[in-house]
Amino acid sequence: MTVTRLVDILDARIANLADGDREVVTCYCGDFLSNVMGKAPADSAWFTVMNNVNVCAVASLTDVSVVVLCEGAQPDEALTARWRQRANCDPPRARLAARDTKTEDHLPKRALKARVPSVKR
Repeated sequence: MTVTRLVDILDARIANLADGDREVVTCYCGDFLSNVMGKAPADSAWFTVMNNVNVCAVASLTDVSVVVLCEGAQPDEALTARWRQRANCDPPRARLAARDTKTEDHLPKRALKARVPSVKR
């Protein structure tokens, strides 16, 4: 599945998209950044509520395909600026998307039908 397809399924708002054709092979959910650095697989979709500038660094270190901000979290100004700066000077890697939801909202039904294969470690 591509980043663009995942963003469409989740009905997410794209905050920065450099390469929508990048493949997503698995998902990782976590907010404790040191755990994410050690456990998030490359080419995964990282789901988090963290929205500060450190997200950009962790996404780069782990080589995730996309970062999806959850539960209504929006990128702060520093994160947005850093993401754009990296996209202009580095080969673009991770993408940033925000899912505009509140805690009580549910994923769209089409998200429940979509399947992202898991990777065995």
